[in-house]
Amino acid sequence: MSLFATDMVRRAMSKKKMKELEKERVNFIHGNEELGIDGVMDLNAVSLDFINRLNTLEPYGEGNLEPVFAIQDVILMKTIQTKNGHLVCKFAGKGGGYLDAVCFRAVGTPLGDAFLRSQTQQHYHLAGVLRVDNWNGNHKVQLIISDAALA
Repeated sequence: MSLFATDMVRRAMSKKKMKELEKERVNFIHGNEELGIDGVMDLNAVSLDFINRLNTLEPYGEGNLEPVFAIQDVILMKTIQTKNGHLVCKFAGKGGGYLDAVCFRAVGTPLGDAFLRSQTQQHYHLAGVLRVDNWNGNHKVQLIISDAALA
């Protein structure tokens, strides 16, 4: 269950909203179509070559949505809050490798607050869009986080 969904269940329980609780139960058992996970990957499968091949499917838009991937069991190494309310995170894989990630407009949301409160070395499953981050002449894979769950 994602951190956002966990917060929704907590709110529904505190207000005894049975319809919302049932909706979240169904989402937990059968998956949430709104998140639209297109594939599940281990961190060691994420690479610039994979993203470049994936980008041959562009342009993305209505009728050709950008694929959303779940990255399994990664370890939070650090979280930095930017002045505009974003979070920049670094994750490590169990078998090695690192993944930089951004969670836009996350500060003050259940997901962002969970990352900020989280201990380093916490294990997560992440969902989001994989992109190439071209900054300062460097090219590396970056995950744009849309949701997360404790692993």
